[in-house]
Amino acid sequence: GKDIFQMVESGDKLFMGESALINSDLQKIKDIGSDYYSKTKSKILELTRDDFKSLCQELQKSDIAKLDSVMHSGVISAKAYQIRKYDIEYNYAAHMMFYKMTYEWAYREKNNIPRTQRVLPIKIDTLSADYLDFITEEITNDPLAVISSGYDSFINYLKFQEILRDQSQDYPIIEIANDLSATGYSFTNEEKELLKNAKEIAALKKIAEPKEFYDNYGNKRRKFLIKYEPVLRGLYKKLEDRNVAFESIEKYLIENGVDFTSDEEELIKALKIHDNTKTMLKVREIQKSNRESTKEFYTKHRAFVSEWFTERQSKIRKEKLQTTFGIKPGFATDIMTAQDYCYRIVSQMTPVSEEKLEAIQQQILSPFISEYVAYCNERTIGKIDANKAKTGYVVNETPKTEADILFDDIMKKYRGKIVFVDFWATWCAPCRSGIEQIKPLKEEMANEDVEFVYITNYTSPKGTWKNMIPDIKGEHYRVTSDEWSVLSAKFNIVGIPHYALIGKKGEIIDPHLAHMGNEALKTKLRKYIKE
Repeated sequence: GKDIFQMVESGDKLFMGESALINSDLQKIKDIGSDYYSKTKSKILELTRDDFKSLCQELQKSDIAKLDSVMHSGVISAKAYQIRKYDIEYNYAAHMMFYKMTYEWAYREKNNIPRTQRVLPIKIDTLSADYLDFITEEITNDPLAVISSGYDSFINYLKFQEILRDQSQDYPIIEIANDLSATGYSFTNEEKELLKNAKEIAALKKIAEPKEFYDNYGNKRRKFLIKYEPVLRGLYKKLEDRNVAFESIEKYLIENGVDFTSDEEELIKALKIHDNTKTMLKVREIQKSNRESTKEFYTKHRAFVSEWFTERQSKIRKEKLQTTFGIKPGFATDIMTAQDYCYRIVSQMTPVSEEKLEAIQQQILSPFISEYVAYCNERTIGKIDANKAKTGYVVNETPKTEADILFDDIMKKYRGKIVFVDFWATWCAPCRSGIEQIKPLKEEMANEDVEFVYITNYTSPKGTWKNMIPDIKGEHYRVTSDEWSVLSAKFNIVGIPHYALIGKKGEIIDPHLAHMGNEALKTKLRKYIKE
């Protein structure tokens, strides 16, 4: 609550106000410990994982010694020393957890490998509990750590450490259905049939995959699928199914330039034999017949399923933090829990009921963080109420027509105008950022012959979508899975946001309109408006 005034010129910075002294002191020592990234990245490819950790710890020790020397000279305050020491400690801790990404970036840079090449021809060591032994109760649950600029990265990297994550690759529809039933939901006849088949699959898998199988192949299969997940997403999307036989997985990975290790070749061979056993063929047959109904179930209950997985991951993370590192539920887990729920409440504009809010707050030990979740929930409710009075957005029904003329039928409404089309989703942060960016442009061009059309699909929960769009001026469509597939094929959509530019007669001017600044986009739109 204190005031600070800073004069920024080409020379020294000048601070005034109640916090002037501490900011002036921090300016004096800002370079101590600031070059850890460049010093370690330049050497990382020559080091083992443990050598990288040792280098970080040596550099941290040296930086703190430099800071101690400045402190002993009497030129900075104790408070400035405390803050900068926290910065150094948490920056290095976060950086040591960021080993795999730092290694990958250095390798790509050295070998000029683009990000579009998902799989690298190297094996980067995973981070074991022994490597991560610097993650202690003292450093993790220190509430004063929030004064450090590095604590947010520390919490983020810790939260998503592989060792703390739910490693299962399955979608436990039976468990989800049990919890959904406990809310009082009544299943449809189609859903009851789906769950009956899911139980049959579970029983068959127990026969086909006994403990001996899991001991030999379960963990290896899981790690293999996680390793190649970035590449396999294309196969899963193409088939609209994650239950894929290893013969198809092997073929797809080879087609995408993957060279297997000898151990991977042995694993694939064993799993292909396993896939062709009588029991597993029966499992796959049932899965295939259930494909559409399973997809419909997850789509219909998307919000519940998303929250279910979030809560399961939170529970597993807390358990593993305690069993692996001895970190008890406290300040850090409270922050992580609040982040999980506030993402949905704020970013997804999905406030919770009073009953649910109370249940969330019971999971949080820190009163301030608990109160902050309630504040976020109340603020979102207020924003939704305020949005109800907004105008300038139009919700459209998607035309019921043949697939090959779907987009043309959508565009009929806008004949005579240039149309900027934005394929987006409520959960897509870059989409939301792009939408926010062009708000001023839409206001500026409100009286010109241009329309802004926003198309999303079933992955945007209907409630979230309805809450968001009053703040997005333009024409809105929410299409089905099949309709999205048609549009994706037409515009070759491989990721979102995806933009397209349509002419006055409904012709496609640019099916892959690049993201650009407002001035450049305005120039482009006006060029075609004048034609």
